[in-house]
Amino acid sequence: MAAAATALKLARDGTVQRGAGSAIHWNGNAESYWLMGKAMGKGMVELERK
Repeated sequence: MAAAATALKLARDGTVQRGAGSAIHWNGNAESYWLMGKAMGKGMVELERK
């Protein structure tokens, strides 16, 4: 079994930038990565329930 989530909806634009504005995260915002991890965790829980 596998699960998938669309990451494009989770990206934040440059106007929501936090921190020093480094290019390490999408537009300098680590929230996008946190949201991806949350979506992946939700997918894992749904797979376990099957």
